[in-house]
Amino acid sequence: MSVNIRILNIIKLLFYIYLLVYIFLSIIPASSAIEAFYFNLYLNFSFLFFSIFTALMVLMVVSPKNHSTGFKLNINYFPEKYLNISFFFSIIGFFLILYDRVVTRGIDYTSGLRAARYLWLDSEGGNIIGILGNILNSFGYYSLVAIIINKKKIPIILHYKSIISVIFCVIGLALLNGGRANILIAIFLLLIAVVISKTESIEKAFYRNLRVLIRIIPFLILPVVFVTISSASLGNLSMRELFELEVAGLYGKSSDPLPYYGQWDSIVYTLDYMIAYLMHGQWTASYSRVLHGYPPFYTFYPLLVLLNNFVEIDNLSVTGFFSDTGAFISLPGALYYDFGFIGHIVGSLFFGLLLSVVFIFLQKGIRITGIKLAYVLIILLTFFMSPLTLAYGFSITTFIIVPFVFFNVYSKLKVNIN
Repeated sequence: MSVNIRILNIIKLLFYIYLLVYIFLSIIPASSAIEAFYFNLYLNFSFLFFSIFTALMVLMVVSPKNHSTGFKLNINYFPEKYLNISFFFSIIGFFLILYDRVVTRGIDYTSGLRAARYLWLDSEGGNIIGILGNILNSFGYYSLVAIIINKKKIPIILHYKSIISVIFCVIGLALLNGGRANILIAIFLLLIAVVISKTESIEKAFYRNLRVLIRIIPFLILPVVFVTISSASLGNLSMRELFELEVAGLYGKSSDPLPYYGQWDSIVYTLDYMIAYLMHGQWTASYSRVLHGYPPFYTFYPLLVLLNNFVEIDNLSVTGFFSDTGAFISLPGALYYDFGFIGHIVGSLFFGLLLSVVFIFLQKGIRITGIKLAYVLIILLTFFMSPLTLAYGFSITTFIIVPFVFFNVYSKLKVNIN
């Protein structure tokens, strides 16, 4: 069986991401509080092996015939009308959220982004305006994916309107939340859009999209810098002090003594802090080796929270060991923490089954629009973010599905009416 080039690119990008995580963690002056490098290496690469192996085996059974690797994937489903709707919805959604935060909840943003975040988290639940705002604002993710997948077919004015939509959806919401989760998700969505839309090697695909990525990614990273600086300002700390304090809370340990970088000290430790915060899921995964008898509430906890909206679940208030400090854990680490060595392998096989559906879509050239595209995005987000954290654990991930499902339903209703 000849595997589609997009499937090969997905596998390559997965290994690249894991490799980059190890490289970035090796260059900052900190490490896991528990030295368990080979244990960590086993968790990560056994997860990759068993999940990818399962996905390819299922693909071989379901689609045994040779398929051309050069067919055009039917995912170019971003009509100008839908992009215009996304443009207006994302902006309207942003201002509805802003109204909910400032008027309804009375949050004062002049005290700083992180201070405003804590006020927001401590405030009473919002109203229908805030909920509607989050739903409408999420349409910017539709624009984000379209910019990459369908960029050649988008008129220049609509292209820049889509970028504005992304700014209000991703950057605007990140500043209102004083958080970084939606920035992280947006960057990985960009990577996914590139890898599933190109019929060339991943290296060439990224090179051809370099100009678009250069225009978008810096704008996505800036809010993370602002939030990081705001965290230091809130605690009246230098970036070096914030780095040392946060590393300890993320189950890492700083080098002793910490290096001094002269006039570049604040800038370097800002970057070091961002790397540590983003990738500390590897530290917590290593730390899980010495934990025993704690409640298994990581792998499926986000799904239980969602299910609790419909059926009351006992002991849902009990969370995992790392939740007390707000630390993340990688997906391979979560599988081991919850289920041990055997469960880690079984869980890897399960996620491989989920990935196999994506491979089947890509291999068979099935028309991928609406709900199917939403499934592809969520599963690939889960895998590409797996060395960092559980992508589906963020509430914002749920909202990503909204515009794709909405337009899928809208198109079907339109066809039936006609």
